[in-house]
Amino acid sequence: MLKDLEDLNADDPQFNDIVAKLEFEVAAQVREEENELFPKLAASCSPQKLDQLGQLIRPVAGTVGDVLPVR
Repeated sequence: MLKDLEDLNADDPQFNDIVAKLEFEVAAQVREEENELFPKLAASCSPQKLDQLGQLIRPVAGTVGDVLPVR
């Protein structure tokens, strides 16, 4: 979907439809992580291990803009 958006201008008739689909998919992924995956992870790891995992993820968590195409 991101590649599709990259190839379109914002005034293209398909642009808003693709953005809406992308928003839906991202929201679904976030819901799955928050409601299913993170609780399973929290239940299976000690607080210390969760803290270690958090320390590993923090440096890359804010770099989405570095890997996604930005116009």
